[in-house]
Amino acid sequence: RRTVSEVLGQVGSYDAAPELYRQRRIMEILKSSLAGVRAKYVLGVDPQRTDLDFEMQEPSQGLDLREYLENPEEGS
Repeated sequence: RRTVSEVLGQVGSYDAAPELYRQRRIMEILKSSLAGVRAKYVLGVDPQRTDLDFEMQEPSQGLDLREYLENPEEGS
């Protein structure tokens, strides 16, 4: 949470460039909320040409190489 003085201290930045201020705040919030996430992806897409649906999940465990190796029981 921010204090009143912190918010009021940002008024000048917002007045100077509202869109830049908004984008910076979004990046600050993402930085703090995604700090513990191991893999991060940045997608640069035109919002008019896309319909994105994300399902964010934490992996249950680390990488399991057995999932990527051929299964000898299948005779591959």
